Amino acid sequence: MSLQARLTSFLMRRAQNRDGTAPSLERDALSASQIAEVLPKVAMPAGDAAGPARPTSNDIIAGVLSEKVLHGWSQNRNQTLHPLTLNFATLSREQSVLLLQVAVASMLAAGPVDAARLQRAETALALVHADDRLLAALPALMELPMPFHELVEAVRKAHLTGHAVAVTMRVNDQSDPVNRDFTRYLSSRLSLPPDMLHSIARRYQN
Repeated sequence: MSLQARLTSFLMRRAQNRDGTAPSLERDALSASQIAEVLPKVAMPAGDAAGPARPTSNDIIAGVLSEKVLHGWSQNRNQTLHPLTLNFATLSREQSVLLLQVAVASMLAAGPVDAARLQRAETALALVHADDRLLAALPALMELPMPFHELVEAVRKAHLTGHAVAVTMRVNDQSDPVNRDFTRYLSSRLSLPPDMLHSIARRYQN
């Protein structure tokens, strides 16, 4: 082949393979329609195109009701979390006598118990279903009260810490500073949580 023919052939190949082209790759490349078939079909969330969805009337009503329920629970959370009920009718005889011992200790802490205070205590205990036989035992228990440290230990072992504080509040006027101080001291000795003490005071404070 002459020099002129070889030069012409070279120029023709350069024209066919101009910058930015790749014939071998172009032959293997997928068309746009083929690519669309290969890619996974991903659904776009309905709210993305037009921004966040506006709350419906049902959403608003549910939100208002939720707030009211939460507010009601927070107002009564102490009673909800600590549903203690002082009811002598549901206690065993041993438990009832132990709580009477607590009542006696709390009453004697404020000094000698006269007939008026004893009557007041009996009335308060009757309201939480202490029967006549239990109430009749009060004067005898006054004569021989249980040592305080033994009483605290017995209450702990019987799992009656909350009941003991409730009894103290029932039989004593908590507006009296001495009675109030004794209740706080007993609660501290029994390691009663503040929330539980507040709950008991709301229901049983005399």
